[in-house]
Formats: sequence, C-alpha cells, structure tokens
Amino acid sequence: MAHVRDVKRLYLSGNPLATSFPSEKFYNLTYLELAMCRLESLPADFASVVPNVRVLNLDYNFIQDVSPLSGLARLAKLSLVGARIAKARPLAAVVASLTELESIDMRCVPPRLRRAADAVTDSAVAL
Repeated sequence: MAHVRDVKRLYLSGNPLATSFPSEKFYNLTYLELAMCRLESLPADFASVVPNVRVLNLDYNFIQDVSPLSGLARLAKLSLVGARIAKARPLAAVVASLTELESIDMRCVPPRLRRAADAVTDSAVAL
C-alpha cells in the first residue's frame, strides 16, 4: 500500500473490502468514499490511519459501531446513509467529539438515532 499512501482522494465504493484495513498511514487523504463496501466494522485504529480526512462516506454498509471515528478531528462531512448503527449514546458521543463536523447525513437511519446526532450538532452550532 506504500504506493498509494500519498493519494488525496480515494473512491472505493461498491467494492467489497476485506475485514482488514491497511495499517499504512494516509496523511494526505482528505476524501474517502467507502459506500456499499460490505463493511461490518471499522478498525479500532481507523482515525490514526486516515487522520486528516475531511469527507467520509460510509453509506449502505453494515457498521453498527462508529466509535473508531472519534479521533477524526478534521472531519467536516460524514455520510452514514442506511447505516445499521445500534445505539444512540455512542453515536452522540462520537458526533460530539468531531469538533469540525459541519454536516452529517443519516437518511434511512432509525429516527431515534438521527435525533441523538441532531441534538449534539444543534448544541454545537448554538455555541
């Protein structure tokens, strides 16, 4: 993976990905699209692998836990359309930790989870 570590935009949507994620650090990556990749989880060190990502698309995957996103300090846009997130509190905690988050798309996610994320983003905007 060393030959792609300097890439700025990576579009992998629609390609089933293995459960293992590259451990190579992608410091220049600002846009990552992983929609419909049949992901069931994200690696615990996901935020350290793509620390500077600003746009992340995880639409239509089977991800239930988004806690690996909590270290993405520069993330501005997050898309979780059709995600299978199981619990509202961990989602709200992750959204609260994303200090530069400007938008989150959670269409087709259970309403109680959308309300939890909206409450956090609304309070951040009010500050």
